[in-house]
Amino acid sequence: MAIAVPAPENEGRLQPEINGGIEPVGRGLTAKGYEDEADAEAVAPPGEPKPVEIHRPEDVLLTVQTPAESDRHAGKFWQWLSDGLITGEIPVNTPGARVHLVSGFVFITVPGIFYLYLKSSGLESNQREALQEDFERLEKHRRVKGKRFYFSHLYESSDHSGPFKRTKGYLIKAGLLYRGKSVPDDSPVLVIP
Repeated sequence: MAIAVPAPENEGRLQPEINGGIEPVGRGLTAKGYEDEADAEAVAPPGEPKPVEIHRPEDVLLTVQTPAESDRHAGKFWQWLSDGLITGEIPVNTPGARVHLVSGFVFITVPGIFYLYLKSSGLESNQREALQEDFERLEKHRRVKGKRFYFSHLYESSDHSGPFKRTKGYLIKAGLLYRGKSVPDDSPVLVIP
């Protein structure tokens, strides 16, 4: 939901004490009254400062995401993640999974888990960063000394030999997501060094 922020009380009138007495000259005009910079420069005497274009406050529409809206998006993501883990719809502990269990924590890979949610919800992938920020504001992930992410080695086999993929993600207490249900064993292919 976007909200239009109303123009300030002065309705576009400039404050002389702030801007040195400049008066507004109209929508889309420069301070000298020319339609664009090229016209103004053509008649401005050499050495005189270039005119500045003035925009009235009511010409600007700000789009702001309300806290309730961002909480709702993060809440839906949290519910989807928890439900998906409990029902087994979200794969865990395999080399291709975006979720792994490690020492009582759920490791969710970033940005993969957010893209998976957006795709399954029919939302645009360009919303990933906003969703991730909203998730962080829930403060349900582990943070130590301001550290947001944890890095891991994701192996193709459970013997942890051979090449691995370095991944990053969040750690969340498993009990928060599994809500008293049975928690799977730790991932045989993921190691947090």
